Amino acid sequence: MENNDFLKDDKLLVSLLINYDEAAWNYIITDVIKPLVLSDRLPVRRIFQQYGIPIDSIGGEVFQIFQKNDFAILRSFRYDCKFTSFLFWYIRSAAKNILKKYCKKNEDMLSDTMLENSLMMSKDGSSDLAMQDDIAEKNRLLAKLWQKNPAHAFVLLLRQDLELSSKTVGTLLNKTPGNVDKMNQRAKEQMYEYLKNGKE
Repeated sequence: MENNDFLKDDKLLVSLLINYDEAAWNYIITDVIKPLVLSDRLPVRRIFQQYGIPIDSIGGEVFQIFQKNDFAILRSFRYDCKFTSFLFWYIRSAAKNILKKYCKKNEDMLSDTMLENSLMMSKDGSSDLAMQDDIAEKNRLLAKLWQKNPAHAFVLLLRQDLELSSKTVGTLLNKTPGNVDKMNQRAKEQMYEYLKNGKE
C-alpha cells in the first residue's frame, strides 16, 4: 500500500484515523484543518487572534471530539459525501468549543446560552433518528455552501446558529450590519435552493 493511498480513499482514511495512524492524522490536521482555518477568506483566524487563542488548538480539539467513545463519530460516517465535507462540521464544533472556554468573560459577544443552544444541534447521543437525519441533511447542505462560498456560510452560522446580532457579526468581520444581513439572506436562499434541488 502506498503511503498516500488514503488521499483517494475515504474508507481507508477513516480506518487509519480510527487506528491512530500518524500519517493520516498529520494529513487531516496539517493539510486539511490548518489551511482552512488560516484562509484569508474566513474570519476564524481573526476571531482567535482577537482573544489570543492559538489557531493550532483547533486540530487538537477535532482529535478530542473524534476519539471520544472509541471514535464513535468516525465509525458513524456514512460515506454519502466527501470526508472533508463531513469534517467541516466538526472543525466548526471544535472552534466553538474552544471559544466557549475562552470567551466566558465576553458575555456580550458570545454568551453561554448562545453557545449551549448551538452545541445542542450536534449532540451525538440522541435516540431520535429522524432528528439525526435532519441534522445530517443540514450539515451536508452547509458543507456544500461552505465549499462554494465560505464567507456566506460563516455569516449564516454566526447569525442563525450562534444567534449573534448583525452588529456583532459586522464588528467581527469588519462589515456593516447591512452587508451582514445581505450575506445572511443570500446564504439562506442558497441553502433553500440546495434543499429544493435535492428533493426534485
